[in-house]
Amino acid sequence: MTALIPLSGVELRRHTDPSYPVADSDFEPYAHQQDLRELFMTQESFLAVNDSPTGGGKTMSWLAPVVERGEHALALYPTNALIHDQAQNIRSELSKKFPKTKLGEDTRLLIVTADTLRKEYAEWFPGAPSNGVRLRRLLRKEVYHGDRQVILLTNPDIFVMMRRSLYGRAGNPGARIRALNDFGTVVIDEFHRAGRKEQNTLLFLLDEMYDLPEYRCA
Repeated sequence: MTALIPLSGVELRRHTDPSYPVADSDFEPYAHQQDLRELFMTQESFLAVNDSPTGGGKTMSWLAPVVERGEHALALYPTNALIHDQAQNIRSELSKKFPKTKLGEDTRLLIVTADTLRKEYAEWFPGAPSNGVRLRRLLRKEVYHGDRQVILLTNPDIFVMMRRSLYGRAGNPGARIRALNDFGTVVIDEFHRAGRKEQNTLLFLLDEMYDLPEYRCA
């Protein structure tokens, strides 16, 4: 015998919040989305862990306040497949949740993987001899000298190389990428899908970054 179990009311509760920075009048945020926005609005620096369930709006929880503040953000994903998948999701959220407003109109999504550096950005910067040079030129063009908000999607390996100065200038391999300091937020998404070594490396790096002076880590 098959029993039907009603699931209405099981979903996370939404809240009426006219101040939430989404142009969709029908959008009602979850409590975790409101809480994270409150952190963005009231704290100069913080480390937050959002463990809401799948489909619970974790992407919007950081995307809305980041777009609202107009700051550059790094979003890390453990696999390149997730990067491309989430890029589509974020583009969709920007077009649906921030229509006909200044929020989201000028947000630029950049996908940085070894593959895009080797192929797509090699076409952008044909004179660049290596991935490191292409990355530096990309960030200098789009972030340091750009006039649009940038959300850069990449993987932990490239993020570690950026932070560890492994993409430094020719003749000065230890040089930091100057434009990296213009990113005000780092998001690690799908953290549970990363391997144990990657998780430990990211946690160590975040802890190290948290205590760095602002001129080295915004």
